[in-house]
Amino acid sequence: MRFSPLLITAFSTLTNRVDSAVVYDTSTASSDITLSSFEFKSRQLFPAGPDLTGYGLGALEQIAYDSTSHILYGMSEQGYLNIFKFDGDGFEDLGVSIDFSGATLTDVEVCKGYLFVSMLNGTEPGVVKIFQALAKGETQVPSLISTATVGVGPDMIKPNSDCSIIAVANEGEGDYGDNGLVDPVGSVSLISGFESRFASPIVTHVALDMWTDEELLAKGVHMPLTANAMEYWDDYSNIADDLDFSAARASYTPDMHLEPEYVAWSADDSKLMVNLQENSAAVIIEVNSATDASVLDIGR
Repeated sequence: MRFSPLLITAFSTLTNRVDSAVVYDTSTASSDITLSSFEFKSRQLFPAGPDLTGYGLGALEQIAYDSTSHILYGMSEQGYLNIFKFDGDGFEDLGVSIDFSGATLTDVEVCKGYLFVSMLNGTEPGVVKIFQALAKGETQVPSLISTATVGVGPDMIKPNSDCSIIAVANEGEGDYGDNGLVDPVGSVSLISGFESRFASPIVTHVALDMWTDEELLAKGVHMPLTANAMEYWDDYSNIADDLDFSAARASYTPDMHLEPEYVAWSADDSKLMVNLQENSAAVIIEVNSATDASVLDIGR
């Protein structure tokens, strides 16, 4: 998860946004950047949800801004999506929001008229909700187009340059509960074919299951809990009596401990760089098409 401020402060910079791409004007670039380089514009408080106020509620975990409609979408950790107009000088509350009934939201993106919201489902596959983004001047609740089922723990959404493929980093975090340790695999999902509400999106799952523990360690990949480590803690450590790794050990594969957190497209959309936060490592995925992708390498 990334930081959770309660408000947005808007600044004016030399940044322009063209469609879905951010373009930086570097003609006057300088290494001597100071706070005086920015001009304060406005500040807006975002609610955590209906009748939810207070510090520490994660009222603004992620934002997405549509420069064509001047609409800003602010995602709450409490399962609430606030929608404001922002024209560069100030905010306007449109009185529009989406209530996801307390679901754990993880990311929001807007791209070429589509709005994407990812949410967790415990240790089961998560989902990405796809909406029609608001056009300029519209104030209605965004219309749901479809829902894509992705991997476990979708944590970041990243569209490619023409918004035809949506990459999702599935962290696959484990959970220790009454049934012992349940630890899903980490993966990346590619969503396409989401344009019509009359057809289900196409989801291609890219697995990270081609290496052994020994191969990953030799590549410098940090492995928090290898098969040997699980055996030690579960059977021989001084806290073995308090642990139950039996189910996780029976289904163990190394990709249970590879946890994608961030994704970024190459300039030509041919590759994905995937950051594995818990592993101090990265994966490169070659994307030939929305349904044809393969892992090229992993390393630190």
